[in-house]
Order: sequence, then structure tokens, then C-alpha cells
Amino acid sequence: LELLDTMAGIGGNFTKQQMTGDVSFTPNCLLGNWQEDRAEVTHRLKTYVRSKDEGSLALSLASSRIVPQLRPVALRSAEPAGLPCFGDVVLVKSLGNGGVLALSLAEKPLGVLEGEHRKLHCASASTGATARTAFQLHSYDGKTGPVHFDDKVVLVSAGDLFGDEVIAFVHSELPPVGSQASDQRVTLRILPADGSSIPYSAAFSVVPARFDARLGLRGQPIGSDAITLVHARSGKRIAGLREAMLTDFGAEFMVSAQTMQAKGAVHQLTGERDGKRNITGYGVKGDGEENQWELVRAGPGQ
Repeated sequence: LELLDTMAGIGGNFTKQQMTGDVSFTPNCLLGNWQEDRAEVTHRLKTYVRSKDEGSLALSLASSRIVPQLRPVALRSAEPAGLPCFGDVVLVKSLGNGGVLALSLAEKPLGVLEGEHRKLHCASASTGATARTAFQLHSYDGKTGPVHFDDKVVLVSAGDLFGDEVIAFVHSELPPVGSQASDQRVTLRILPADGSSIPYSAAFSVVPARFDARLGLRGQPIGSDAITLVHARSGKRIAGLREAMLTDFGAEFMVSAQTMQAKGAVHQLTGERDGKRNITGYGVKGDGEENQWELVRAGPGQ
């Protein structure tokens, strides 16, 4: 396609003859225009061949970026028939949009952020366990064994996309002081694996998705129940939204950290008119389906 675009002159400079809307010879056309046209096509063809040999064509670059991310990764579970444990390699599936948490190497968040970051999305569940969707459960407090409710977990990319010199983990950036944004960015942060500690902004507390079960299940193993991931530093919940954006892999759902909060009467009436979820109760921070997740683990024999 790039070669055809090049030969057709798409996206490049046009000669005087082409700008008049005529590509055929007329008495008003100077002979120099024909030579200029021929030289321009030759130059673009040489540029295309050189870029193809160097592997710098847009299609080649996209392919070299996409293929490693789709490499299959085996899920691992210390207790396939038992409880999720620290060290397990899992998929993190959203119950709000049905997708699984996934990174995209080409997508970098806007704005000034400390260190290297990549955007996170919810890819189609049919993607399966690949280098972009597999995450390993780490304990922020250094615990081992089964994961319990209220434990602080760190989701580390298990795809080996960045080499052994760095560690990549799910991270949520606090908004600037004074910001009125209700959503908090969730990204994949990349840091050198030089023994430095993982920042507290990468820790998420695991709580039951059912609000009425949170007090009774504190300290209990999480089992196969739906969970909510609460950012330990800000208290906001990771949300799998239904708004989509285009990535290298097509349209994928967005991910952020957000918490619905009760607002005034006017906002409540406006929300009811627009069909939004109602938040009731004084000071209640409501969790919706977009804040509910489940861990997809390796089955017996895997």
C-alpha cells in the first residue's frame, strides 16, 4: 500500500502540472514539469526501497511491535485447584466490559510523568493469555502463599517484553494538586530492576466486590469471588470503562481509577434524567460493575 501511495503521489508535494488538475500533456504544460514529475516518482521509489530494506516502514514497525505482544504466555498457579497465591500468573478480567487488562507498547500517556509509562486497556477476552495480558501477583508487603482480602498486591507484567533489566507493573498516577478530574490515570510503569523498591502508588488493596461482605471477609482468602482493586494511596477503584479508543489492536476499552461519589440534588436529578447510576447515602463511595474484576487462573494440569 505504501508503494502504491508513493507512486500515486499521495501525501507528497505536487508539481505545477498536478496542481492544475491535469495529469496529461497539454500545450500549456512546460516540458520541465514532466521531468520534475518523473524525478519525484523515482526519488519516492528509492526512499521506499531503502525504508523497506532498513525495516523502517510504518507497517514493518507496527508488525515488529505487535508480534511480541501476542506471544502466548502460560498461566501459572501454585494451587490450580485451590486459592490464588502470590507468584501466580493470571489474567485480570473486567466484569464491567468483559475485557482483560492489557498493555499496549505503542500507547504512551500524555503529560509529564516520572519514568517510562504505557497505557493500559481492556482487550477482548478472546485474546487469551499473551505477553500483553498476563500479570503476576506480587505482594507489596513481601507476603507469600494465598492472597487474602485487604492484602496489597502489585500486578507485574509477566510477558517479558522489556528484558531482565527492568520491571513493569500496574501503577496509578495521582492527579496534580487542585485538579478537578474525577478519574485517575492507570498506566504500566517501567523502572530499572536494580533492587529499588516498588512505589506505594503501585499497591492495590483487594476487597470483595460485594460491599456488604467486606467487613465479614476481611483477612479471608479471596477464592474465586469477584474483587475490587482499591488504589492504596488514593482509595480510588480501578474501573474497566465502556468508552473505547483505537490501539494497534483495534478498538479497546479504556481503564482508569475512579470512584462514584454522591453529589448535590441538581446533579442527582441530571443523572437520573441521563440514566446514570444513582449514588445514595451520605458520604458513600459507591462501586459499580465497572469496578468489579475477577482473576482468571490456570486450571488443573496447566
